[in-house]
Amino acid sequence: MAAPRILGVQLDGDEINIDLDDLDDDPEEVYVVLTDSKSAAWMWRTVAIEYWEKGNMARVEDTIRRAISVYERQGRDGHENWQAMQPLLANFLLAKARDAPKLILRTAQEDKLDSKVQEKSVYINEAATSMARMDSVVPKLSVVQLLSKAVSQLAENAIDAAGRTFDEILQQQQNNSVALMGKGRIQYARRNYRDALKSFQEALKYAPDLLPDPRVGIGLCAWSLGDQDRARRAWQRSLEVHPDLPAPQILICLSLLNDAKDKRRDQRERSRAYSQGIKGLAALFRDRGKHCAIVADALSAYFMERKEWDKVRAQYDLIHLLTSVFQAVKAAERTIQFADLRSVVSDGYMRLGRIAHLRGDLPQAVEQYGISVDRNEKNQLARTGLGQVHILTNEIPAAIHDYELLLSDNQNLIEALLPLASLQASAWPGASPVEQDAGKVRARQLYDRAARIIKGKEVETEGMEDPELWVEVAKLWQAEDSNKAREAYARAVELARETADPEKGVDPKLLNALAVIRHIHGGETGRTEARDLYQEALVGATKAEEGPENEMVQTATLYNLARCWEALGEQTQAQEAYQKLLSRHPEYVDAKARLAHVYQQQGRIDEAHGLLKDALESQTDNLDLRSYYTYFLASHKQSRQSSKFAQLTLSNYDKHDVYALSAVAADLYSAARENRDTGSEAIKVRRKHFQNCAQAYDKVLSLDPNCAYAAMGLAIMIAEDALGGLAGAPVPGADEARERERNAAEALGVFGRVRESINNGSVFVNMGHCYYTLEQFQKAIESYELASRFYNGKDFAVLLHLCRAWYAKANLEQNREGMETALDYAKKALALAPEDKATVYDIAVIQQKFAELLFSLPPDRRTLEKLQEAIDQAQEAQGTFAALVEDKSTVMPFARDLPDQRRRYGETVLRKSGEHVEAQKAYEQEVVAKTEAARAMREEERKRKQEEEDLRIAEIQKAAAELSKQRKLAMEEVQLWNAAVKLERDEEEEADKLKAQKGRRRKPQNGANGSGANSETEAGEGRKSKKSKKSKLSQSQADVSEEDDALFTDNEDAAEPTAAGGEEDEHVHPAPPQEKHVHPAPPQEKQVYPAEEKPRQKRVVREEEDVDEPSSKRRKKIKSKATISDSDEEMSD
Repeated sequence: MAAPRILGVQLDGDEINIDLDDLDDDPEEVYVVLTDSKSAAWMWRTVAIEYWEKGNMARVEDTIRRAISVYERQGRDGHENWQAMQPLLANFLLAKARDAPKLILRTAQEDKLDSKVQEKSVYINEAATSMARMDSVVPKLSVVQLLSKAVSQLAENAIDAAGRTFDEILQQQQNNSVALMGKGRIQYARRNYRDALKSFQEALKYAPDLLPDPRVGIGLCAWSLGDQDRARRAWQRSLEVHPDLPAPQILICLSLLNDAKDKRRDQRERSRAYSQGIKGLAALFRDRGKHCAIVADALSAYFMERKEWDKVRAQYDLIHLLTSVFQAVKAAERTIQFADLRSVVSDGYMRLGRIAHLRGDLPQAVEQYGISVDRNEKNQLARTGLGQVHILTNEIPAAIHDYELLLSDNQNLIEALLPLASLQASAWPGASPVEQDAGKVRARQLYDRAARIIKGKEVETEGMEDPELWVEVAKLWQAEDSNKAREAYARAVELARETADPEKGVDPKLLNALAVIRHIHGGETGRTEARDLYQEALVGATKAEEGPENEMVQTATLYNLARCWEALGEQTQAQEAYQKLLSRHPEYVDAKARLAHVYQQQGRIDEAHGLLKDALESQTDNLDLRSYYTYFLASHKQSRQSSKFAQLTLSNYDKHDVYALSAVAADLYSAARENRDTGSEAIKVRRKHFQNCAQAYDKVLSLDPNCAYAAMGLAIMIAEDALGGLAGAPVPGADEARERERNAAEALGVFGRVRESINNGSVFVNMGHCYYTLEQFQKAIESYELASRFYNGKDFAVLLHLCRAWYAKANLEQNREGMETALDYAKKALALAPEDKATVYDIAVIQQKFAELLFSLPPDRRTLEKLQEAIDQAQEAQGTFAALVEDKSTVMPFARDLPDQRRRYGETVLRKSGEHVEAQKAYEQEVVAKTEAARAMREEERKRKQEEEDLRIAEIQKAAAELSKQRKLAMEEVQLWNAAVKLERDEEEEADKLKAQKGRRRKPQNGANGSGANSETEAGEGRKSKKSKKSKLSQSQADVSEEDDALFTDNEDAAEPTAAGGEEDEHVHPAPPQEKHVHPAPPQEKQVYPAEEKPRQKRVVREEEDVDEPSSKRRKKIKSKATISDSDEEMSD
C-alpha cells in the first residue's frame, strides 16, 4: 500500500498535515490553514494541482484565485508569491479555453450551449491580462513564466511574438522540451514541416514522456511530407505510451477515413477502414471528444453520406448516436462553435447548407452556403451547393457565375465542368439569341474538355458520368457532328446498362436515339447495329408501364425499325412492321407512305398507288406526303402528272416548297432535253424551258443554300451546256471539244461539293460522266464503281456506264483485259434487262472489237487460246448482227442499217482470222522450240557442273583419308616412344633400388675423404654397368628415336639443362605432344640433322649425382653414330 502524501503546514509553532489524497470537495478549512500560515505560493499550487489531476476544475479555479487574493492583501510581502501564482492562473484559463467554444451560435437549433458557457476569447483575454500584469512588474521572467507567456501568445494567435519568446527560452535552456514543442508548432503552422519535424524529434529526445506528446507532431509532419506510414507509426507509438491521449486516436481514425476514399484500395479494405474510423470517432466524441470540432465535422459528414434520414438505427452499431438529420445538424453546429480554423468553420456552415438543401429549405441553404463561402472562398463543396440551389430557384446566371468561379480555381474540376456545360447549353429565361448561341459554343468546349478528362483519367471521375449528361452532349452535336453525337449516345447507353434494372433494361428512348444516329450515319454496319438497338428498345418498351408516352415510344421505335429493315433490304420484315403499325394506327400516313414504297419495290404498283391516295385524302396538306407522291408519279413514267402535281403543291399549299420546285425544274430540264426538233420555234421553246429550269434551281438554292439536289441539277446543266449548245445556240466545231471539257471541269467542282451533302449514287454517276468527258477514264471507272455500290451492283444504267468507260479505256490503251471487263459489265446489264436490244447490240460490238484488237496485237502480247476465243466471240457477234437485221420491230434504239454494216465489217475482219491463227501457232511453236532448246542446254550445263563437283568431292575425300592414315601412324609412333621412355625409367628405378640396398649392407670404415672416393669409384662402375645394360634398348629404339627427334626436337630442347649447370629431375619427362599440334612430314622425307647439330639424347639424373663434389666433372651420355646405324640395322632385321 502506497504511503499517504502529506503537505505539512507550520501554524503557530505546530505542524498541520494536509492529506493530498483525501482533499475534501469543500476545501475551506485548507484555505484557512494556508491563509493563516501565510504559506508560500508552492503550497497553494500543490493543492490546486491536486484538484486539477482529480478533474475538479471548479476547485482549481477557487484555489488559484483565493491564493492570488491572499497575496494581494499581503501587499509587498506577498508580491513574490503573487507573481508565482500568475502563470498557474494563465495556464488554467488557457486550459479552460481549449474546451470553450470559439463562437456561440445564437441561432443553433440542436447544439444549444448553456447560458453560462463563455467563448474561448474570454479566457484567452483574461490569461493574456494576467501575463501582462506579471510582465509589467517582473523585470526578468523565469523560464516557467516565459513558457506561460509563450503559450498565451500562441492562444492569441500571436505567432511571431510566441516564436521570439520560445527562442528566448531556448537561449537559456537549449534542452527545454516544452519550448522545442512550441517552436515546432510554429514551424508547422508556417508549413516548414522539415524543421518542425526536427524540433519535435529533439523534444522527444529530451522528454520521452512529455505531454503534449511530441510523437503527435512528428506524425503530422510526416503526413504532410507524404510519409503516411511513418505518421501512423508515430501515432500508434504515442497511444502505446499514452493510451488515453485523444489526439493520436483522432488522427488515426481520420487517416482510416482517408484510406476509405482511396480508389486504389480494395473495396472490402476501404469499407473496413471506413467502419473502423467512424467507430473510433464516435467513441471519442461520446467519451471525451465533444469539444473537438474536427471529430464533429467528420461525424456530420458521415451522417450526410448515410442518406438514411428516417431510420432510427445507424450503421456500424452506433447505438449512442442519433441517426436522424438532427444529429447531422447538431454535429455541424458543434463544428461551427468549437472550430479554431476558418476552413473547419466553413465546413460546418457548408453542412448546414446541405441539410437545408436536402430538406427543401432553399433560402436557408443559400444563407448557409453563402456564409461558408465567406469564411473560405476555396470551399468547393459550398460553392457547388450554392450553384445547385441557384439552379433550383431558376437563377441560371447566378449559377453560371458560381460554377465559373469554381473553374477559375481548377480548370479540370469535373464537378464544375459538367453542370456549367449543361447550364450553358440550356436556354434560360431572359437569354437573348446571341447569348444562347454563345452558350452552346461554350457548352461544347466544356463538354469536350470534360470528355478528355474522363477519357484520359486525369482526375477521379467515378460517379460523375450520367446518361442524361451524355444525352445532352449528343443533342448539342447532333446537328453539326454526327460522329460526336453517336459517341455521346453510345456512352449514355453504356452507362445506362451499368445501372439499369435487369428486368426493365435501358430506357427505350435512349436506345432509339442511338439507333437513329447509327441508322442514318453508320453505313451498312451501323444499320445492323441500329436494327439490334431498335429491337432491344421495343422489348424494353413492352415491359414498361402502359400509357400514352409508352405508346408513342413503341410506335416511333417500330417505325424506325421498319425503316432500318428497308435499308437492309429485308422487305418482308419491313412490310410486316408497317402493317402492324397501320393496324394499331390506321391514319399513320408516314407508315402508309413507306408501305407504299415497299409495294412499289415489289412491283405491286396499284396497291402502292392506292395507299398513297388514301393517305392524301386524310392529309392533303402534308408536304412530305405530296413530295413522295410526286416522286412516285415521276418514277413510273408519269412525268407530266408528276409536274402538274408539284405545280399544284406550289400554287395551293406552299409556293416555297423546295422539293416541289426541284421536281418542276427537273421536269422542265427533261422536257427541253428530250426535244430534238431543230426548228426555230422548237429551239425557242427549248431555250425557255432551260431558262425556267435554271431559275427554279436558283430559287431553291436561295431558299435552301444547302440543297444539294438543286446544286447537282445546275451542275448537270453546266456539264451539258444546257443554255448553250443544247438550247440551240451555235457552237463552232473547233471550239466545241474545249467548251465541253471546260464545262465538265466546272461541273465536276460542283459535284465534289454536292458529294459532301448527298450520300447518293447519282452524284458519283454525274462525276463519272464529267471524268469521261475529260477522257480521264480511270477516274470515271472509279466513280461509276462507287455509284454501283449504292445499288448493290444491280443498277442497269450504272453497269452500262461502266461498260462504256472500260471500252473507251481499252481502246485508248489497246488493252485486252480492259475489253474483257467491258464485255463482262455489258453481260451483267443484259441479265437485268434481257429484252434491251441496245445492250444486245453493244455486246456484239464489243465482241467484234475484241477480235479486231487481238488481231492488231503482236504475237507476243496474245495467246492462241485468247485469239481463238476472240474469233469465236466475233462469230457470235455476226450471228447477233444478223438477228438484229432480221428483227422487224417498229422501234429500234439504233439506226436500222447499223447491224448490217457491222455484220459486213465483221466478215471483213474474220477473213484474216485463219492467217492470224496460223501465225500465232507458228510463233508459239517457235517459242516452245526455243524454250526446249534452252532447257536442254541448261540441263547439260547442270550435269557438267555436277560431274565436276563430284570429282572435287572425291579428291577431297581421298586427301582426307591419306591425312587420317598419316595421323594414325604418327599416333602409333608416339605410343612406341612413350613405352620406351617408361621402360627406361623403370630399369633405372630398379637399378637405383639395388644400389641402395648394397650401400646399406656396406659399413663405412674410412673418413669422409675415403668414403667419398670409394663412392665416386662405385658410382663410375655403376654408370658403366648401367650403360651396358641399356645398349640393347638403345639399339632397338634407334630408328624410332631418329624419327622422334625430328618430331619432338623442340620439346627435348626445352628439357635440356640450363647454362648454369641445372639438370633435369629423374622423374620429369616431356609430355607427348597433342594431336592437334602434330604435322608429320611425308614418310619419304626423313628429318636429317647435320653432324654438328645432332639431336641431343635425353639425360636422366640419378640421386647419387646430386651428392657429387662440385669439382668432379660429369660424364655425358652420347649415342654414337655407329650405334644409331646398328640400331637401324637391327630394326630392319
